[in-house]
Amino acid sequence: MPVPRPVLIALALAPIFAIATASVIMCDAVTTVVDGELRAGDGPLGEWVMSAPTCHSGEPLGFYGVELRDPEVDVAIRLVHPPGKDPLISAEALGSAGSSTVLTAAQCKNLDVEIRRTDKRLGRVSLVDGRATINCPGLQGELDFTSCR
Repeated sequence: MPVPRPVLIALALAPIFAIATASVIMCDAVTTVVDGELRAGDGPLGEWVMSAPTCHSGEPLGFYGVELRDPEVDVAIRLVHPPGKDPLISAEALGSAGSSTVLTAAQCKNLDVEIRRTDKRLGRVSLVDGRATINCPGLQGELDFTSCR
C-alpha cells in the first residue's frame, strides 16, 4: 500500500522543524545582558557614556575577557583578566584615527574585573559572564554582564 502524499511531506519536513525549534531554543538560552555603564572624561578617551553596551567574548579575538561596544560611542573597551594575572583595560578609538590606551591596575584607584567562562558555547566560543568596577583616570563605571558571545 503506497504512503499518502501528506504523510510523505510531513516526514520530509519533520527534521527541518526540529532543527528550527532547537535553534530558537538555543538563541533564547544565550541572551546577552549587560547592566551598568561606563563614563569617560578628562582623559585620552574623550568624553562619553557607554550606557547600553554590547559585549563579546575575547576568545575569538585572542584574549581572556570581554569587548564592550556601544553604537553611540566610537570606542571599543576590552576588559582583560587572564587567570592569575592583574586585570587591565584596553580602549581603542574606532575609525581612521584609531588610537589605543591601556589602563593597568597600578594606574587605577580601583580596577576589579571578574571574568568567568560558562559551560555554554556558541559554535567554538565559550560564553563569558562577569563584572567590573572601574575607577581609573578618565574612566569610571560598574558593569555586570552575562552570556557575552
